[in-house]
Amino acid sequence: MKIKGFLLTSEVLTIIVWAVFFAIIVFIDPYKSATSIFILFFALLFLALAGSWGLLEFYLVTKYKGFEEIRNRTFNAFRHGIMFSAVATGLLFMKGADVLSVWDGVIFMLAIILFEAYFMTRGTILNENKSN
Repeated sequence: MKIKGFLLTSEVLTIIVWAVFFAIIVFIDPYKSATSIFILFFALLFLALAGSWGLLEFYLVTKYKGFEEIRNRTFNAFRHGIMFSAVATGLLFMKGADVLSVWDGVIFMLAIILFEAYFMTRGTILNENKSN
C-alpha cells in the first residue's frame, strides 16, 4: 500500500473511531452498562488517540523536516502514537479501577518509556549493521 493510501485510510478510520467513541459517551449510561461497554470505551479511546497522535506527528514532522525517509517516519509516528495512547488509556483505566497512585503511574509511564527506548536502540543497531 502506498503512503497516501495508508494515510487516507488512517485518517478515515481515526474519524470513525472518534465518532463511535463520542457516541458511547453521549448515548451510553455508565451506571447501567455492562463490562463490555467499558472495554469498548477504553479500546476506542486507545485507537482514537493512537491514530490522532500518529497522524499529527507525521504531518508536523514532514512539514518541518521534509519528506525524505517518509516510510521510516510513518512507522515512528504511529509507534509514538501507540505509546502515548497506551500511557493515557492505561492511566485512565487504572484511575477508573481505583488502583492509580502516583508511584503506580510513574512506574507505568517508565515501563512505556523503556519500551520506546528499546525501539530507539534497536533502530540504531540495525542501521549500523546495514552500513557495514
